[in-house]
Amino acid sequence: MASTLERELPPVIRDMAGQDQAAAFLARALVHPNHAYLFSGPEGSGKRLGMRAFAAAMLCPNGGCGDCRACRLALGERHPNMTILEPMGPDILVG
Repeated sequence: MASTLERELPPVIRDMAGQDQAAAFLARALVHPNHAYLFSGPEGSGKRLGMRAFAAAMLCPNGGCGDCRACRLALGERHPNMTILEPMGPDILVG
């Protein structure tokens, strides 16, 4: 049986297998969104999966259904209202 939090999560966030803590954080962030988010962590930790799911949930007119055009574009990193910035090397330079 699904918990209350799991039932309240948008499908695109709920489908982040093995990322329960991150999914809960992203669900809370959807309630009070900011203008930008930084996803960081070690390689293979699920950053990109979380970023795509979160973007889809924010851009979807149905709250992150995972099936509509907005979700498909966001999940494929092609939504016109989505900008992905990545470092050009192993270091993130600030200055």
